[in-house]
Amino acid sequence: MSSAKRDIRLDALRGLFLVVMVMDHFPSWLNGLTYESIGYVTAAEGFVFLSGYVAGQVYGRYSAGETSRHLWWRAVLRALRIYGYHATTLVILFTAAAVFKLKTFGLENWAPQFYSHPLPALGMGLILCYQPHFLDILPMYCLFILFTPVVVKSRKLWHFSAILTISLLAWLTVQFGAWKYFEDLFANIPTVYFGTFDPLAWQLLFILGVMAGKTKVFEFLSAHPLRKALLAFCLIVAVGLYLLRHQVFLLHHLGINVNVDQTDSLATKNSLGPIRLLNFAVVAVIVGGYLVWPASNPCVKALGYLGRYSIQVFSFHLLTLYFVYGKFLHSSSRAAWACLSVLSLSIPAAICHWARSTKTPACLKVPKTELTKSNAE
Repeated sequence: MSSAKRDIRLDALRGLFLVVMVMDHFPSWLNGLTYESIGYVTAAEGFVFLSGYVAGQVYGRYSAGETSRHLWWRAVLRALRIYGYHATTLVILFTAAAVFKLKTFGLENWAPQFYSHPLPALGMGLILCYQPHFLDILPMYCLFILFTPVVVKSRKLWHFSAILTISLLAWLTVQFGAWKYFEDLFANIPTVYFGTFDPLAWQLLFILGVMAGKTKVFEFLSAHPLRKALLAFCLIVAVGLYLLRHQVFLLHHLGINVNVDQTDSLATKNSLGPIRLLNFAVVAVIVGGYLVWPASNPCVKALGYLGRYSIQVFSFHLLTLYFVYGKFLHSSSRAAWACLSVLSLSIPAAICHWARSTKTPACLKVPKTELTKSNAE
């Protein structure tokens, strides 16, 4: 099987999501320019969908020439690698709080169980039952990647339809409080916390991403005769939701009364409400099918550099949040510090690039496969 070249456009998108996440998480006036700036859409939705899309592309290529057993093994190895970065981040934070008694805004407010119930919290964290604030994205990714072989091995339409139906039903149960009911079962256990995202809802984004990557749906849409009509429809919906999100769409002038609170409840982030899902869908079609990323552009190259090491960069970003967030809250130059945090993302990327390019003794070299050269990294 021939090696697959990396698609810098996908890396650049991942890099862009990482930059936006940093801007969203650190307090400054820049939040208003990045957080839900184009409607009920954040970088988190893009990160999860794109992770599924890349997985669908990469594992889709493998599925043609490999057995299900080999495909599962690849998915398990990938999941273990993601889990390794999550566990390492968790242990570093635990060590800082429980061993060295370090007190920061992030540790005290986002991971209080490391102080009150240190060992149970660490144990629960390692089995993904305690996910402090911001430490719930990688566990979801880790679990979702295990579903990839099921989707990419589906070669018949009814297989795809069945998987999508099950995924939609799981998402729908969350809209009626299923995940909240599940969390309430563990309400009396202080070291059990599954994070702010409902995985039963967010799995839909990942599954849709895998299907889109496997079927190359964006390439299909770009070449479809009705592409202009589809683009016009998506733009109208996206603009309408943007205006609604920012409350400048004065529908009452048309005699329509809109309950903003009710609208926001249908666009909740933790349960991936229907309005948020629709908003992301139209934005994904616009970006995926019609946006041109010039590979030679310096900004695209810089973002692609970050996106290539997205898991490492994201983990570094989490540590930065936990250790220096409090400094930002009391700083008069928060925007400047937020920009500096974005620039600091190049540190883990540079370290990973150096480690990968360092000459390895022949006896320790691992044979390069398509996976190691693909965007799945």
